[in-house]
Amino acid sequence: MAKLYNHFMPLRAWVLLLGGNALSGSSYVTTTCVLRGFTPSAAVFWRLFLGALLFAPGLRRRWPAQPIACGDWLRIVVAGLFGLTLPLMLGTIGLKLSTATNASLLLGLEPVSIFVFSALFLGEAMTAVKMGAIFCGFFGSSLIVLQGLPWQAQLTTHWRGDLLLFLHAICWSLYSLLGKSVLRRVPPAIFSGLTTAIAVVPMAVVAGASIWPVSAPPPAALAGLAFQALGITFGATLLWNKGLEIVPASTMAQFIFLQPLIGVALGVLFQHDPLTSWSAVGGSLILIGVILTAR
Repeated sequence: MAKLYNHFMPLRAWVLLLGGNALSGSSYVTTTCVLRGFTPSAAVFWRLFLGALLFAPGLRRRWPAQPIACGDWLRIVVAGLFGLTLPLMLGTIGLKLSTATNASLLLGLEPVSIFVFSALFLGEAMTAVKMGAIFCGFFGSSLIVLQGLPWQAQLTTHWRGDLLLFLHAICWSLYSLLGKSVLRRVPPAIFSGLTTAIAVVPMAVVAGASIWPVSAPPPAALAGLAFQALGITFGATLLWNKGLEIVPASTMAQFIFLQPLIGVALGVLFQHDPLTSWSAVGGSLILIGVILTAR
């Protein structure tokens, strides 16, 4: 039993990965609610601003004794601007121009990018098991969001939004790749807080006068924004970076495929979306991919 246990990730890693992706999987449902009362740029600004306030108390308590190196500062700034601000903005606008279904499908490009980039730049091995896991995850998520076989699907008319969502998924991979290097020397809470605070600055400029809604946002939009700030920007980001500290980036990537599965479940529960046989088969493939990656 002990030998078998050593082939799998420790319980702490499972909790971090499952918890972080469970929170992130609710992003599309809550974003839809937030956009009923805020513009895309204002929604991203308030989500980041409130999240930065939540991280602020921990920055002083957990600040490392050794000064952060200039190279790490550069990686933190780049991760905040191009791995957090940019994908959040692209994803929010893309979701408004496209659909949550297409957003879930294109999210599968993020772990694909992480697998490829981590092999190219982090020296992580691309094994046959990982290739099989990425296939199960990507194919399973395709079945869920397309509700059919990929080669039978018709082209979407939301090509502008889909293009933004494509770029959004690629940019998300930068956050994990840059974070993997920095987290060897910087605590996860510090990296999470600094990247979030840095991301607030450009969003304040982009949002401009639209930061303040013309009319009072509906309660659902305010509740969704509060959950995004507390549960996703603060909670999911912190869990993700803590997991990234102890697990290879390519292993983290496979767990991203849980997010479309969770998004479908939330849609069934709260938006009364139908639970189809395609969703059930796709969800099973995603879980198989996760088990393969956990070895």
